[in-house]
Amino acid sequence: MPITLSNSQSSATPAPFQQLITFNPSSYSSYEASNLGNIRFYTGVGGCTISSSSANFWVYLPNGINANSSTIVYMTF
Repeated sequence: MPITLSNSQSSATPAPFQQLITFNPSSYSSYEASNLGNIRFYTGVGGCTISSSSANFWVYLPNGINANSSTIVYMTF
């Protein structure tokens, strides 16, 4: 599942940079392990359950996001 991360600022984010991603695990429960341990994030080049209403993941972006641009990360199960 592609996730687009945008930076609308006139300067780049720091590199490296960590981005918080929040989603509702119940939307993907048929794909997830009960402890969400099988969720991975990656780019084109990485303590809750599926009954939770919100899950937070910090995604490490080693190159940050350039000014006025976006990057796509992918969530996979």
